[in-house]
Amino acid sequence: MPIQKLRRIAEIIKQQKKITIVSHIIPDGDAIGSSLALGMALGKLGIRVQILNQDEVPKIYTFLPESSKIKTEFDFAPETIILLDCSDLGRIGSLRDLLPKQGLIINIDHHISNTNFGDFNYVDTGASATGEIIFELVELLNGSVDKDMATCLYTSILTDTGSFQYENTTAKTHLVASSLLSAGADLGLIRSSLWENVPLTSVRLLAKTLKTLAVDPRGEIAWVSIPFETYSKHVFDLEHIESIVNYPKSIEGVEIGICFREFAPGKVKVSLRSKTKVDVSLLAESFGGGGHKRAAGFVSEATLASVMDTVIKKAQSYFN
Repeated sequence: MPIQKLRRIAEIIKQQKKITIVSHIIPDGDAIGSSLALGMALGKLGIRVQILNQDEVPKIYTFLPESSKIKTEFDFAPETIILLDCSDLGRIGSLRDLLPKQGLIINIDHHISNTNFGDFNYVDTGASATGEIIFELVELLNGSVDKDMATCLYTSILTDTGSFQYENTTAKTHLVASSLLSAGADLGLIRSSLWENVPLTSVRLLAKTLKTLAVDPRGEIAWVSIPFETYSKHVFDLEHIESIVNYPKSIEGVEIGICFREFAPGKVKVSLRSKTKVDVSLLAESFGGGGHKRAAGFVSEATLASVMDTVIKKAQSYFN
């Protein structure tokens, strides 16, 4: 990706007095970490910053420095808006209706399904995470990454690469991670917060969900499901087992792993993962979603049983 485009965005940012940062609904580590780090960098430039998301910060990520600054309501009318980790405007949910029609939109992302919806777009599909791009942007803003920013960006990259396991991990990813550690990223805090403080109820939910594990007759697709009855009782436990979709994918012989999560009656979030052959971003796009070759997802409005039947049949068609 030509760095000149990102350099141009950096120059535009420097000219602003107020900036609004928005990331996608149901925010993950990359959305939150990159938003916080960019917000800190802009603050150092004397820019007034507000960071917005339709949803509250998941408890698992509240350990990140300044996470309390992410709000669900605007403090001031947005004029210049930077959207992070969003493949399209719909990914910001209800906040889309509150954006000004004449506002300047800067789109920074790494998803291959990005629609280039901004007035200025920087979409680097080779980046492991949006946090990797923000690291470069901070440098172009003539800023240095401090300890808090490094902790946020390291979390961004760590979570979006599956702890550097996924195919999107590159040599550059490791170089950036090394720089972040040198800048003081608190690896101990990150490790303990993400993996060593899992509530007992979350572990029990994992055990309950794995009981739903099923595999198709050919052994190439496996899935788990969480019905609304279970979801409604364990909303805050789910954030600790986001990687549950990797359990069905990890089975020998399985190419596609799927997690069906009914988060409201008639609304199902579908998470897709694959190993080496199937581009699940295409599968997700066929249902109005998107993502990456090996990790994608979408939301479907239908009964859990109906969504499961439709998606599994569509997934099976990739092997015919």
